Amino acid sequence: MDSWPRHRLDESAPVTSVRMSTLIASESPRLSGEDEEHIRVLAESGAQLPPIVACRRNMHVIDGHHRVRAALLRGDDHIGVQFFDGSDDEAFVLAVHLNVEHGLPPTRADRQAAAGRILRTHPHWSDRLVAELSGISDKSVARLRRTTSELPQSHTRTGSDGRTRPLTTQEGRQRAARLLAEQPGASLRHIARASGISVGTARDVKDRLSKGLSPLPDAVRQGSRTSRAEATEKDACVTPLRLDGHQQLLVTLTQDPSLRLTDVGRTFLRLALAHPNDVQTWDRLVEGLPPHCLDQALRLARSHVEAWLHFSTAVEERKGRAD
Repeated sequence: MDSWPRHRLDESAPVTSVRMSTLIASESPRLSGEDEEHIRVLAESGAQLPPIVACRRNMHVIDGHHRVRAALLRGDDHIGVQFFDGSDDEAFVLAVHLNVEHGLPPTRADRQAAAGRILRTHPHWSDRLVAELSGISDKSVARLRRTTSELPQSHTRTGSDGRTRPLTTQEGRQRAARLLAEQPGASLRHIARASGISVGTARDVKDRLSKGLSPLPDAVRQGSRTSRAEATEKDACVTPLRLDGHQQLLVTLTQDPSLRLTDVGRTFLRLALAHPNDVQTWDRLVEGLPPHCLDQALRLARSHVEAWLHFSTAVEERKGRAD
């Protein structure tokens, strides 16, 4: 995953005079290419052209295609360049963002197409962040996310503040429950950071487990796709739930010191907590798998079934010997 924030240009980067012949035209966010009239106006203005942005690695022009064409019309040998260090996908995001911020405004079709490509290369970015970069509304981004075929699946979202949050609190709460079982002495801050949830939510998970309740409040158990802030706010109003048999077994096991405080016990708890028992979770995973992974997923699932059957048989035999 890319480090944050790689799509921003360091405005303090020095401007370097570069020979025009060393620059290479790259893919532009503009579907119809450069605007010839805009190029002519720039060339005839006589004003000094602002520096362009280029990728240091391959000298591809990221921002400033019109300025490069205008400089060529003027007969200039050199042009001012600010260099960007990053991948091709990061360079495209930067090109989109800079085109939206200044210069000749991109068309709505340009911005829609750019947002679709950003979603394909950065599916973990939030709708609001993609909207901010591409110049369309977050509702339009959400609609693109729903209608774009074969979009990579991500269960987290990274916002404009650089923080990554679960798409729902379900995964974060389940991860926190596993960590609390594995690391009973860990601080709530550590559990929250490792699980991608707030300290308040981590505390709520710990309190629920201590009372014999599920770590998942009602809104999350029903698959609500609310934001973490909304789910946390609702948690305070949720009536404690009665657990089903599977959940009660997990709570009882995770509270047993002979399991929590031994290596074998923690390994067993980690494996048990990693396999949800509700069919809704598995159905959601099935629908989210890319088609080319289905054969491998099927083989993996069957191997896990065989392993758990072996384990259950061995446990039953040992129980018989103990009795």
